[in-house]
Amino acid sequence: MNFYEQQKNKDSSGKKSSRYLSFAGDRYDGLCRLWNRGQQSCFHECKCSIRLRSDGYLSGGDVCNITPEYSSIYDVRITAKDSRGEEDIKYLELKASSPTNDTFVNISDKVETIVPVGNELVVVCESEGGLGTVQYAAYTRQCTDKETGKWTKSRDYSTDKTVKIKPSSATTYDVLLKAKDSAGNIAEKLLFFKVTANASSNLSNLSAVSDASVPFGSKINVLCASDGGSGTKYAVYCRHTSDSTWSKSQDFSTNTNVSIKPSSATPYYVLIKAKDSAGNIASVTKKVIVTANANSELTNTSNVSSKVVPMGSDITVTCGSSGSTGVTYEVSCKFSSLSTWSTIQAYSSNKTVKIKPSSATPYDIRIRAKDSAGNIATVTKKVTVTANADSTLTNTSTVSSRTVPLGSDITVNCASKNGSGVTYAVQCRHTSSSTWSTIQDYSTNKTVTIKPTSATPYSVCIKAKDSAGNIASVTIKVTVTANENSTLTNTSTLSVKSASAGDKIKVKCASSGGTGAKTYEVSYKLSTASKYTKLQDYSSNASIDVTLSKAGKYTVYVAVKDASGAVAKKYINITAK
Repeated sequence: MNFYEQQKNKDSSGKKSSRYLSFAGDRYDGLCRLWNRGQQSCFHECKCSIRLRSDGYLSGGDVCNITPEYSSIYDVRITAKDSRGEEDIKYLELKASSPTNDTFVNISDKVETIVPVGNELVVVCESEGGLGTVQYAAYTRQCTDKETGKWTKSRDYSTDKTVKIKPSSATTYDVLLKAKDSAGNIAEKLLFFKVTANASSNLSNLSAVSDASVPFGSKINVLCASDGGSGTKYAVYCRHTSDSTWSKSQDFSTNTNVSIKPSSATPYYVLIKAKDSAGNIASVTKKVIVTANANSELTNTSNVSSKVVPMGSDITVTCGSSGSTGVTYEVSCKFSSLSTWSTIQAYSSNKTVKIKPSSATPYDIRIRAKDSAGNIATVTKKVTVTANADSTLTNTSTVSSRTVPLGSDITVNCASKNGSGVTYAVQCRHTSSSTWSTIQDYSTNKTVTIKPTSATPYSVCIKAKDSAGNIASVTIKVTVTANENSTLTNTSTLSVKSASAGDKIKVKCASSGGTGAKTYEVSYKLSTASKYTKLQDYSSNASIDVTLSKAGKYTVYVAVKDASGAVAKKYINITAK
């Protein structure tokens, strides 16, 4: 029996690809069925009647149009039966892809077709073709919901290629996988799962350990066993009871005898997991005490060089032990007032350890000795670190003079005795102020210049700090005086000595002495007025016009202020007739 096949990728509207199948030969009754490879039921079925030419080629016949619902790979089974009842079957493969990118195909697949209820449906997403980064989304429905077409989104688009779905009941499920590339093209794949009732829900873990207590150096023997379930495998984990992290001794395996070698004499937890072929897991945890070897007489004889050491000297730790072999030593220290230890040496065969104290305070020194069997012996020593009377940091800084005229600098000469790696910070303030100004932060510079801004007493603070962090401070008072040879004098005058009512006269502001730039304030008033009229606030302008609007006696007030803030005042009288 001959068959003839034609394939067309897209129809005239550009929708998903279709297969056009023709049967060649005499007239036959035919049945065409389309199956999605992930489904267990027929997706499309059509019947047709076909006539064959005598030469075996198609002279005219029916066309079976198939439109796939999703981008996926389909199997097409064609059964032809003639008038005599004889049948022949042919299988064809149909690959449906997105119309916007014919090479973009979703080839996602499932890990298992049948899973017990309570386990996850696992899908590994994959695709061929596509543009750029491909993301995957998953939708689920029970097969009983096909009539409504209702899908539940199990996961939104993500580049994660593993999709895990937790079914809620024992039934059949459709899982729709959508692959979307960077261009927005979407390729779909429909998968079928069967979720079965858990036939092995009575799995019991009967595993045990050989002993609840073992000496260090011996092994913990785990005997794995279970009841119920089938095809059971075992995984074994252990940890110190003081830890939170499990170490895997055996992954899931049919091996039922597992040995664990403890690393130290301490209590252990042993976790045994039994998993049957349905995926059910039953766990049991056993506690095992690992004891120090009774034959071990490890004694820690470690000591320190001195119980009292001066600041700047080292604490020397001499590690030692007796009664065992293969001993290593760990050395830690802390301030006696604190609870946190700092490790100076991790376990090592080195027996001499030096500790450099950072401050004069009591220290706790802890030495641990551990032998090859894992036994540990600990001793703690207390050491007091004292300030060295002969090396106490002393600040000997000075200033150039305790009294300086305004306009001169205060020179600070930083110096100290004892200490090492000394740096200096300098601050100053008016004695009437509570706020310090930093002239120099800690530096090795020893000469610092301060420029006073006004004639007033100053406090100068010099701090010396050594490499151990010790600080010695000294504060020196310096009086800044006004310069007698530069006393500020107001020499302002008027442009005329007499005037008539309505005249405009000039105030000529002037001064001598003082420091820096001068500014002037000018006001005036009639003798009968109670207030002055201000013509100018402090300004460098030295020529101001005054109009004597009416007859009477006028007073002109002029104030001059220099850069140090000193003020000199002058009152000038003039009469307008």
